[in-house]
Amino acid sequence: MTPTARSMALMKKRGYQVFRVEYWNSFARKRYDLIGCDLLVLKEGEPPTLIQVTTAEHRNARINKLNGLQSALLWVRIGGKILVHGWRPLTQSRRRYEVEEIEWEGLIDASQLST
Repeated sequence: MTPTARSMALMKKRGYQVFRVEYWNSFARKRYDLIGCDLLVLKEGEPPTLIQVTTAEHRNARINKLNGLQSALLWVRIGGKILVHGWRPLTQSRRRYEVEEIEWEGLIDASQLST
């Protein structure tokens, strides 16, 4: 199961409607996404939330990517929310995973986050 599939299942379990907003265009050989994120999740009474999904090892790179996007900062300023999901295996068998969920609220110094 991919990290994106894990995040989709997690957010559905939490009661969100989940929409994948990232896809690969094989004709153009290019990946498209929404403000650098993979998922849009919606739940009544909560702000619309974008999720950048990755592995725990690449979490800081994804945060730095968001830091460079003016559209991400605008999304947060107008009331949207951005989460970064970093998945890592719990055991050596690579069958069970845990997620570290970080809310991106603007410029974050990724080097200051624990690993």
